[in-house]
Amino acid sequence: MDYRSLTLTSSDEFLELYSNKDHSLFSLHIEGEEKETLKQESLSLFNETGDEKRGLLYAYLALDGENEDEYPQAAEILETLSQTNDSDAIYLLSECTREGKGVGRDSTESFYLCKKAALLGNAMAEARLGVSYLRGYGVEKDVNEAIRCFEIAAEQEQPVALYSLGVIFSDPGYKGYTPGLAFKYFARAAGQGSKEAYCRLGRAYKYGEGVRQDYTESYEWFLKAAESGNANALDNLGLYNERGLGREKNIELAVSYYRQAADLKYPSAQRHLGLCYLEGKGVAKDPGKAFYYIKKAADQNYPIAHYELGILYRDGIGTQRDEGMAFSCFLLASNSNIAPAQYELAKLYLYGENVTHDHVKAIRLLKTAASHGNEDASDLLSDLGVEN
Repeated sequence: MDYRSLTLTSSDEFLELYSNKDHSLFSLHIEGEEKETLKQESLSLFNETGDEKRGLLYAYLALDGENEDEYPQAAEILETLSQTNDSDAIYLLSECTREGKGVGRDSTESFYLCKKAALLGNAMAEARLGVSYLRGYGVEKDVNEAIRCFEIAAEQEQPVALYSLGVIFSDPGYKGYTPGLAFKYFARAAGQGSKEAYCRLGRAYKYGEGVRQDYTESYEWFLKAAESGNANALDNLGLYNERGLGREKNIELAVSYYRQAADLKYPSAQRHLGLCYLEGKGVAKDPGKAFYYIKKAADQNYPIAHYELGILYRDGIGTQRDEGMAFSCFLLASNSNIAPAQYELAKLYLYGENVTHDHVKAIRLLKTAASHGNEDASDLLSDLGVEN
């Protein structure tokens, strides 16, 4: 079955794809007047003739919209259809109980309905069941059971299941960590139109995870992901253009990509854009805007941005000099193992600058920073006659 998301403008085309079942209903979308007409026609036919397929279609279109007044009727129809063991209806009803659409929110009931649909062979439900086991939604967390569910759904090329398996096997903290297998799952998910998988393939080629490192191939996957507004992909495209990875440097284009991702509130891009303003790369140098964007990233608890914000506060760049705020920023970044921040914090403790002198804490921070490869910390330890 084809799970690639399609947004259609013709109700006839929608009905054709829906009727032949070659394409998953849950991947079909229609907008505007055509959607409203199709929805009302389906409701009328269901009420007049009891056409179950049209009842399911009405419920799906109603739940896919934002008119909450339609949710209760959609849920009622699904409850009726679920009595006939229609797996799509049962799955949609499980989604209603999961999200509280037209019925009360109930994670346990949602899990029960989802399991029922999965036992009837519904790949969407099987994938959702896997997510429930993975996250502990309505059931105890169980990674092994999640994998089992995902593998069943993956046999039908269900993209959520394929992508989820890729995520699990690409996690270095997982005992079954297998980057090559993860790459294959991401590739299959991408073949089913998973935009998240596009980004994962970009990352795989970027770092050589389960595949040879190839910046040019990586760029193409990030570009594909960015077409749907993926902020991570946009940020990576900016980085590739800034550094000339897999292509010639184009700092102006890099800034454009950073700005698009920053507008989506992506902290890494906010930081990158702030650094461009700080250094005058691709834009006119503007310390005020540099501070603005780096603070935006830090406000989202982006560790490296905490460190850079500390530097701006310490030196009064783009803002008033504030040593207390600088200390707080360095401390936050240090707690996240940002080595340069550990070095800066160590100096404050070592020399007692606006903080109580603490030689022991300073040496401990310097050693930690040095162990993370910070050469300044190593040099200062040598100057102090302390071994790393």
